[in-house]
Amino acid sequence: MVIEYIHEHARARYVHRDIKTSNILLDEGFRAKISDFGLAKLVGKSGDGGVTATRVVGTYGYLAPEYLSEGLATTKSDVFAFGVILFEIISGREAVTKTEGMATKISEKRSLASVMLVALRNAPDSRNMSSMKEYIDPGLVDLYPHDCLYKLAMVAKQCVDEDPTLRPDMKQVVISLSQILLSSIEWEATLSGNSQIFSGLVQGR
Repeated sequence: MVIEYIHEHARARYVHRDIKTSNILLDEGFRAKISDFGLAKLVGKSGDGGVTATRVVGTYGYLAPEYLSEGLATTKSDVFAFGVILFEIISGREAVTKTEGMATKISEKRSLASVMLVALRNAPDSRNMSSMKEYIDPGLVDLYPHDCLYKLAMVAKQCVDEDPTLRPDMKQVVISLSQILLSSIEWEATLSGNSQIFSGLVQGR
């Protein structure tokens, strides 16, 4: 994954600062590629802590709280944005979504991350997914392993933790996604090839 590479493996470490769905392109094999490095920022050599203060740029809905309030660009800022993308994949909704107030019935804009975190609070485990049903992309037509989707949501939840020190790094995220992908492929094998929706979604297809 490109994000993991610029965070972990490049000689000079960078943060992208504008990770969002519109900056993810698909090649002819439907493999995802990160684009638009115009806002990328050098944060140090590989092995450094990698924190830099900068003016706030990027797209609302994907901006980490510490970056939005203090302009602190770190690799964990990109991790936050990636977590939002995972929530977009799960829900089929945009990073900023309209919600209707219970009392006022007036629609308001809220970050998808905050909406999904509330939904996850009401779904304490993969066996109790009913409270999340309205937050799952209807395009999945219920053809997905519930435990895998729940694990994907939990990875996203960790990525958007308000405390950047509690967020995983991209290497940990890639490992978690690989394990989820393996489980989903095994689940799909039990369907005799009748569905490849979920594994294709995790692979970026």
